[in-house]
Amino acid sequence: MDNSLHSTDGPDTIGPDAHPKTTIRRRLQRVRNSLTTREGLIGNYDYAFFFRPNLPFMAKSDTSAPFFGLNDPMPTLLALLLGLQHALAMLGGIVTPPIIISSAIYLSTEQTQYLVSSTLIVCGLLSLIQITRFHIYGTPYYLGSGILSLAGVSFTIITVSTSAFDQMYKNGFCPSAEDGTPLPCPDAYGALVGTSACCALILVLISFMPAKMIQKVFPPIVTGPTVMLIGVSLIQSGFSGWLGGSGMCMSRPDSGPFMSCPSVDAPHALPWGSAEFVGLGFSVFVTILICERLGSPIMKSSSVIIGLLVGCIIAAACGYFDRSGIDVAPAASFIWVHTFKLQVYGPLVLPLLAVYIITACEAVGDITATCDVSQLEVQGKTYDSRVQGGLLADGFNSVLAALMTVTPMTTFAQNNGVIALTRCANRKAGYFCCFFLLIAGIFAKFAAAIVAIPASVLGGMTTFLFGSVAVSGLAIVAKVPMNRRNRFILTAALALGYGATLTPTWFSYVFGATDNKSLRGFLEAIELVLETGFAVTAFGTMAETKETDAGSLLRGPSGTTPESIERLPCEYKPLYTFDLEKDKQYRQQYGDMYFLRLAKLKPAAEKVAAEAWDAFEIGGEAATKVERVLDVRQGELCWVTGTIYMDMALKPNILDDISKDHWTSAVPPRQKYKSADGSDSTMLEDESGRVRLIGARLADEMMVTGCIVSVMGTENANGDFEVIDIRTPDLAPQPARWEYSDASKTAAESGRKVKKQKVEDEDEEMTESRLGSGGKIAIVSGLDISGTNTGHTLQLNLLLEYLLGEALDPASQQQASQISRLIIAGNSIVVDDSTPGGSLGNTRKATHKKYGYDSSSYNPVPTAHLDDFLAALLPSVPVTLLPGASDPANASLPQQPVHSAMFPQARAYGSGPPTDGVKNIGWFDAVTNPWEGEVEGWRVLGTGGQNVDDVFKYVEGEDRLGMMEAMCRWRCCAPTAPDTLWSYPFQDDDPFVIKDCPHLYIVGSQPKFDTTVIEGQDGQMVRLIAVPRFSETGELLLVDSETLEVERVVIDVYNGDS
Repeated sequence: MDNSLHSTDGPDTIGPDAHPKTTIRRRLQRVRNSLTTREGLIGNYDYAFFFRPNLPFMAKSDTSAPFFGLNDPMPTLLALLLGLQHALAMLGGIVTPPIIISSAIYLSTEQTQYLVSSTLIVCGLLSLIQITRFHIYGTPYYLGSGILSLAGVSFTIITVSTSAFDQMYKNGFCPSAEDGTPLPCPDAYGALVGTSACCALILVLISFMPAKMIQKVFPPIVTGPTVMLIGVSLIQSGFSGWLGGSGMCMSRPDSGPFMSCPSVDAPHALPWGSAEFVGLGFSVFVTILICERLGSPIMKSSSVIIGLLVGCIIAAACGYFDRSGIDVAPAASFIWVHTFKLQVYGPLVLPLLAVYIITACEAVGDITATCDVSQLEVQGKTYDSRVQGGLLADGFNSVLAALMTVTPMTTFAQNNGVIALTRCANRKAGYFCCFFLLIAGIFAKFAAAIVAIPASVLGGMTTFLFGSVAVSGLAIVAKVPMNRRNRFILTAALALGYGATLTPTWFSYVFGATDNKSLRGFLEAIELVLETGFAVTAFGTMAETKETDAGSLLRGPSGTTPESIERLPCEYKPLYTFDLEKDKQYRQQYGDMYFLRLAKLKPAAEKVAAEAWDAFEIGGEAATKVERVLDVRQGELCWVTGTIYMDMALKPNILDDISKDHWTSAVPPRQKYKSADGSDSTMLEDESGRVRLIGARLADEMMVTGCIVSVMGTENANGDFEVIDIRTPDLAPQPARWEYSDASKTAAESGRKVKKQKVEDEDEEMTESRLGSGGKIAIVSGLDISGTNTGHTLQLNLLLEYLLGEALDPASQQQASQISRLIIAGNSIVVDDSTPGGSLGNTRKATHKKYGYDSSSYNPVPTAHLDDFLAALLPSVPVTLLPGASDPANASLPQQPVHSAMFPQARAYGSGPPTDGVKNIGWFDAVTNPWEGEVEGWRVLGTGGQNVDDVFKYVEGEDRLGMMEAMCRWRCCAPTAPDTLWSYPFQDDDPFVIKDCPHLYIVGSQPKFDTTVIEGQDGQMVRLIAVPRFSETGELLLVDSETLEVERVVIDVYNGDS
C-alpha cells in the first residue's frame, strides 16, 4: 500500500478529498454555523495557550496545540486571533521601508503618512491573491501559491533606493537649496516605482522557470552572500536611526536647523548620538529579546511590535513625541490619495533587476518553508505549481503595487514562524490577517501615529529586523560546502561587496564629467551598481561561478589532481549497560523485576510528588503521604507511589497459551490491547498489594504496565482510588557532554577504575567542555535485507554509494565526508518464506511447535547480503549495529549483539581480543538492543523499536514521540517488560531503568520519521528521533554532532508503481 502524500483535487488538498464541491446554499449554511453556533464560533480550543508565558519557574504544558491544515474547519474566533497574530508579526516589516524611503527624499509628513497607509492597504489586498490562488484559464499555470503565504514590501529595495536618491541629488534630478540642503523630491519616488514596475516583468518571466532551474542558475553561493550584504547595509541605516536619525543632523553641524535631531524645532531635540537616543533604542531592542525568550506564543510572534510599543511609551513619557501630525491627519485614507509622476530612471534598471532575481530565490525558499511547516509536500507537481504561482503572484503584485504607489512586493518569511509556533496553516487565518491590514491602512490616524514615532525608537526595531536579514543570508551561506573553490569565490565577492558597503563613494570619481546626457546616464548606471554592495557581490559570485555545472558528473577532463577528501573522525565510547553474563539463568521469577524497578524509582517519583503537592489542600485538608498502597484510607486525601498494572482482556497471556492444547495455533498479534467497551482497568501495586485507580485524570495521562508513578486522591466506598493528580519520576540527571570520555581518559592516566561523576550544574543546556569533530551521525533502520527483492537491492546499493560518496559530485562528496559514524537501529534483515533451494512460492508446512527456534527455517542468504553490505562500507565508515525483532539474535530484551560468526567479512573490522581486561573498540561494533553509548561526547540511548511498538498497543493514538517522551519521564526504556515484552528475568538490577538521562534517544523501525526536543525540570534536554524503516521510506537521517539538529536524506528508486 502506498502511504505517500498525493493531491486529489489539485494543489490545495493533500490526502483524501475532505472538502468536495458544495452548493452555494451549503456554503451559506457553513458561514451561518461559523457565526451562530458555539462550535463554529469558539470551539474547544485552549485559548490560554496564546497568552501563557515561557517563564523559567512555570511548569510547561505537556499538551500541544492541535494542527489546523490548509482547509480544515476552525472556530471563527480562533481564526480572528491568529489573523491578528500574523498581522502583528509582519507589521514592523511592512511600515519600515516606506518610512526609511520617504525620509531619504525628505517627503512631507502628510506624504509619509500616505505611503504607510497605502502600503498596509496594498499588502492586505495583494496577500489575498497569494492566499486564494487563481488558475489561468487554458494553461497549466496559477497565480498565487494557495497557502498561508503573505505579501509584504521587500527590504532589498531600501539599499538600492537610498543609493539612487543620493545620486539623484548629486546629478540634479532632485532639487537642493542654495546652501546644498536637499529639498523634498517626490519625483524620485515616482521614478523608483515606475522603474520597478518595468523591472518586475523579469520576475514574471522567472516564474515560468522550474524551481530547480532557478536554484541551479542562482545557487546558494550567489544568493547567500547577497542577502547577507543586504542585511549589513540595512543595519547601517537602522543604527543611524537608533542614534537620532539618518538625515542632515548626522554630521552634527554647529549651526542651522539640524544642530539637533530630527531638527531644532522638534520636541526634546538632542544632538545626534546622544545618550538619551541610545537608551530609547536600547529599550526597544531589549524588549524584543525578552519577548522572544520569555514571552507567550502571541508575544513571540509580535515581539517587534511590543518592543516598539514599549519604546513609544517611554518616548511619550519623556516628551519626545510630536503629535501635530496625528492631529491634522485625516480619519481615513486610501490608495491614490496622493500620486507620483511615474517615469523610468535608467541607472536604477540593473540594480532593480538584481533585486528581483534575489527576491525570486528568496520566494522559492519561503514558499518551500511554508509548505513544510504547513505539512504539505515539498516536491512533485503540486509543489512546483505552488512555487510557480507564488513567483508569478510576486511579479504581478509588484507591478500592481507600483501602479498603487507602493514599492516592490515579496513573500514574507515572518509568517512561517507564526505557523510553526501556533500550528495553524489555515487560509481562514490569512484572510483575517488581510482584513486587519486593510483596516490599519484605511484608518489614517494609525499611519500618522507610526510616522510620529521618534527615529531612535524605530531604529531600535529596524536594527533587529535588518539583523535578521543578515542572519538569513548567513544561513544560506552555511549550506555551501566550504571547499577551496567556494572559499575563493566567497572571499573575492565578499571583499568587493563589503568594500562597496563600507565605502559607498569608492567609484564616484572614476569617470570624468561629460556633457553627453546619454553617456552620462550610462556611466551613472555603472556607478550605482558598483556602489551597491550586494549588487557587486551578486554579479561577482555569478561571474566567478563556472559555466560548467558544479553538480554534474559529466564533464571534460581537467588535467588537475582532484582534492583529497578525508572523512571526519568520530569520538565513540560504547557503554555495556545491557550486556548479559555468559552464564545466564532463567529460573528466577519475573515479578522480581517490578520490585527492583519500584525500589529504584520510588525515591525519584516521591521527590517530584512531594514538591508538587507540598501545599496542596482541599477544603482545608492537606494531602498526606502514604508509604504502602494498602495503607490508603477511605475518604482521606493522600498520595502513594507504586507500579502501574493495566488489566486488559485483549493482552496476550502466555500462561493461558501454554495451558491449552499445544496443537492450538497461536493467537494472531493484535494492533491494540485497549478494549473498545472500556472494560480495561488501571491498577497501582507494590509489595503490599494493589488498588484500582479511577477518575477523569487517568484519561489525560499515558500509562502502561510497569511504569512507576505517584498518584494523589482518595479511596471511595467501593475501595477504588479516585485520582486527582499523577506525577512521574521525570527525566533522570543528565551527565555533561564528554563526561564519560573525560572520566575514562583521567582513569586511564591514573590507572584507576572509572567512576560516574556528579553533574554539578544541571541547568546547562547541552553545553560541552570541548568541541567535537563537527561531523554528522548517520542513522538508518529497517534495511530489511532479504536477498530476493531486486528493487530493494538497488535502493541499498544507492545508500551504500551515498555513504561512500561514490555516486556524487565533489560538493556532495564533501558533505558525505562529514558522516563520521553510521548507526543501524535494528531489523537489518527480514525473514521471508523462501528457503535455500526452494521456490519463492513454497512455504514450510506448519508444525505443532509454537515457541522456540526451528533450524529448518534458517535462510543464510539475507545474512550474507548484510555481511557484503557492511564489508563494503566499513573501510570508509565505522558502523554500530543494533539487533531488531527480525535479526538473528535472542528474541527477549535486552537482545545481545549479533554474533560475529554471522559476518565472516565484516568481523575483520570488529573488536579484537581484550587488552588487560579492557574491551577494544573496532570500526564494526555489534551492540545490544537497547544500547547505550557516547558518540561525539553525547550520551545516546537507542533501541530497535520493540519497546515503543509494545507501548503503542496499550495507549490510544499514534503519537510515537509522545511514547518516547513518556519513557524518558518514567525513567524506563522498556516499561512493559516482562509483562507483554519478552525480557531476561533480572534479579539484582533492572537495566531498563534510565539512570543517566541521554542527550539523544533514537528508536528504530517506526512508521514515519519524527523528531522533537524535550526538556526537564533541571535543564535536561533530550533530542528524540523516531527512525523510519528504510525499506519503506528510503530515509537516512543525519544528526549534527554539535547541535543535534536532524536532516533527512531520501533515497528512492522508480519501481513502476510510484
